[in-house]
Amino acid sequence: MIGYYGGSFDPIHNGHIGIARFILGLEAVNSVCFVHTGLHPLGKPVSPFQDRLEMVKLATAGIPGIAISNADTGQETPSYTIDLLRRLEQLGNGPFFF
Repeated sequence: MIGYYGGSFDPIHNGHIGIARFILGLEAVNSVCFVHTGLHPLGKPVSPFQDRLEMVKLATAGIPGIAISNADTGQETPSYTIDLLRRLEQLGNGPFFF
């Protein structure tokens, strides 16, 4: 099963990595995919999407079982969890854990 970990990750930090490692330790989860939001749903200002993507790539490089999902890439409207879950389902990325 894939574990999806959503957030703005602005910036990504050791706490995020620690949570991802914890999720990887669960028997039911084979991998963890970071999904960073395009626009924050509560209107919080965030760094440009591409900059945050690069930060996540750098922070997770070399960690086995961690990937980056593009399910929220390029959103021009605020990202809500329910919309992400629907997109993941449409992409056939199941079963998944969020």
